[in-house]
Amino acid sequence: MFKNFLFKLKNVFTMLNSQERLFENIFMYHPIPMTLTNSDGVIQRVNYAFSDFTGYSTSELIESNMSLLSSSKNGYGFFEAFWHTLHDNKKFNGHVWNQHKDGRNYLHHVNISRMDMGQSYYLSAHIDKTEEMKLKEQEQYIAHHDSLTGLVNRYWMEERLTHALLNATRNGESVGILFCDLNEFKQINDDFGHAIGDEVLQKIAKIIKGFCRESDTIARWGGDEFLILVEHLDTKSALIEMANQLSQRITTPITQHQLSISVSIGVASFPSDGLTKEQLIELSDTKMYQNKHKFYGLN
Repeated sequence: MFKNFLFKLKNVFTMLNSQERLFENIFMYHPIPMTLTNSDGVIQRVNYAFSDFTGYSTSELIESNMSLLSSSKNGYGFFEAFWHTLHDNKKFNGHVWNQHKDGRNYLHHVNISRMDMGQSYYLSAHIDKTEEMKLKEQEQYIAHHDSLTGLVNRYWMEERLTHALLNATRNGESVGILFCDLNEFKQINDDFGHAIGDEVLQKIAKIIKGFCRESDTIARWGGDEFLILVEHLDTKSALIEMANQLSQRITTPITQHQLSISVSIGVASFPSDGLTKEQLIELSDTKMYQNKHKFYGLN
């Protein structure tokens, strides 16, 4: 009877050992990168996928702190909020930037759960979201930018202008816009073709970007029209001077054909010339056409 008991006990231990090995293999060979850390963030176990994922060997990761992977892209105060959430909720589900061994930053979606077994452990699963994030950024860039010049498009400029007017109203500041239209651009397209015309637009966009401040927003408004948003404007006269200087800058010959091109510019400022983006755009457009009429000798 005692032998029978020992035999059954041996079978129980064999089964337990077998289950332990099974769970160990499930953890180690699971395709999702996983880690087990203690309450101080020191890594206790990692699976093979996590090692491949980060570029670090298992021996480099075990007994290292998860801060080994920390990235400055998370921003100031991120990890303080992260640990606060983890301690209060016993779980975390969100995005974290990690720096891999190759020095590149990767965006991880991390799902962390706390397990209390005499002491606290944290089991985390990681999913790489870097390419997905890049794709979304690319889609947003395409949606907000002109494909030919790389400048922001009309839609995004209207959004920026709305935001700028709200800020200016709140802070008691002025905002200016410059409405630019190239002179005789149709003639360039007719004489040299649209490929040269596109090159001219690209060169003009480059000149405007080189002229404007970092804080200015430049848009290809449509065709050969460009709109410049000037925030934190000092005076209306400063906006007019900016238009004069830009007009002189654009007279530089461009393209291999040494084409000389000029620009007509109309200006308007908030709040002296209008209180809405529609009013400012309409007024600057009208003034631009007045200057264009002068260029062509029209009254």
